[in-house]
Amino acid sequence: MSRFALKEGQNVRISGMTKYDGELHGMIGIYLGVFKALERLTAIEVIVDGGGNGDSLLSFIDEKARKAGFASWSLAERRSTSRGMTVINLIPQFPQNLSEGDIMRVLVEDLEKRGCKVVSTRVIEKEIERKMMDPSEMLKLPKHRRKAVTYKWVL
Repeated sequence: MSRFALKEGQNVRISGMTKYDGELHGMIGIYLGVFKALERLTAIEVIVDGGGNGDSLLSFIDEKARKAGFASWSLAERRSTSRGMTVINLIPQFPQNLSEGDIMRVLVEDLEKRGCKVVSTRVIEKEIERKMMDPSEMLKLPKHRRKAVTYKWVL
């Protein structure tokens, strides 16, 4: 039952269905529920003062990340503060030979060259809900990523 990531003692809903078209057809349906997966990821939080709106900052960061050879960035959160600063939480998908510190150093240098004032950077843990994750795909993740994923079926 690993295809569906079922756990022992899991609740399911069973319903019987019949169809009659001259012959009687019977079927049992098993409803597992909605699959919810939560993944804990390392994110980089950057607080920037100036440098335009959040969208232009994100496109600038994405362009620099691609030139530096990073696979991509996922935006976890973007918000503005009352003082006009932009807080951006990014989840980098980067080559394994680079650390979060290397990424932050490159990111801060590029933002400062653009004229932004980087108020602070830090590495944080972020929990992301994967809504469209197939249970079998989750079970195929590398072992180090699978440890960071919790999942359940919700009826």
